[in-house]
Amino acid sequence: MVPPGETVLDVGTDHGHVLIELVRRKIIPSGTGSDVREGPIRAARNNISKAGLSERIDTILSDGLRDVPSGVAHTLIMTGMGSAIMKDILSVDMQKTFSFDEYVFSPQRDIGGFRTFLAAHDLKITDEEIIKEKVKYYVIIKARKGHMELNEFESRYGPLLLKKKPPCLMDFLRSERMRLDGLCREVTGERIHFIRESLRMNKEICARLGM
Repeated sequence: MVPPGETVLDVGTDHGHVLIELVRRKIIPSGTGSDVREGPIRAARNNISKAGLSERIDTILSDGLRDVPSGVAHTLIMTGMGSAIMKDILSVDMQKTFSFDEYVFSPQRDIGGFRTFLAAHDLKITDEEIIKEKVKYYVIIKARKGHMELNEFESRYGPLLLKKKPPCLMDFLRSERMRLDGLCREVTGERIHFIRESLRMNKEICARLGM
């Protein structure tokens, strides 16, 4: 998802592995990693040094984008966080958020809500992928500044994923239906209405996709 030849800011870089691999594989010339905690920053610096990339990868101690200077990179990466945290980081200073040309996101929860947030803030999805590791699914979203409108199915399952219909999406939809079917037999009270609506959407989109 990262455009080749461009600089990258990895927010929540943790141990710096994404930036190290991007530079090592010659996808980007250089990058900057930021994290809100000193421990991950120290670990990232150590890993970057071991990889011999200290001159090409910088680190910044920052709460989201707060202490990151505008124009530090062409592409913003944010992965491995819940969508609520990601939305908070992006919302603090939209002028700084809009200083990037490309965005790569991988929210861990409420992905539909995150897509809706992007549409509401004039960030347009330009590519999507879904992958599976063991039993967990991960969605990667690429975006640029621009207008986008989403219906309820596109928000929940991804406008471009629904167009591309990758096998992993079909696997996810089957897994989701089994999980929701099980919850319908177990859950009572107010939550059951949310689960039934989610199951309705799953069945309808599966029918549209010919599953």
